[in-house]
Amino acid sequence: RAYNDALNEIDPSDPQTFEPLYVLASGELEAADRENFSVMHAEGHVIRGDARVVSFNGESSSPRFERVVAVVCLDVSAVQVTDAGGRSLVTPERPNVYALSVEFVAGDDRILTMDSSRRVGDDKCAG
Repeated sequence: RAYNDALNEIDPSDPQTFEPLYVLASGELEAADRENFSVMHAEGHVIRGDARVVSFNGESSSPRFERVVAVVCLDVSAVQVTDAGGRSLVTPERPNVYALSVEFVAGDDRILTMDSSRRVGDDKCAG
């Protein structure tokens, strides 16, 4: 939820708002976030509305919780992304709620960060 809360605070026009998100990410997810938000800033994108975590279901973990995998159902129905001209960048096919398989890893400080995220079958969010 902390990552989602930080994501909801992103203002593509202000790169300083990206930093709290980067603290909560690592690996391929951090690299993708840095690239995506850099492009959004450069192209003048605007984000309105908040995403909401509907559910979090643990799938697996390693001993001592060095790695944790969970399925997160994310409601993005209130989120709109537009280009600098005000045209929507959200595809009409985007579901309102979708499932992500998220992997967390523990750093040297034992704090978990989100390391990767990928879409999985949205039926995991049914019901």
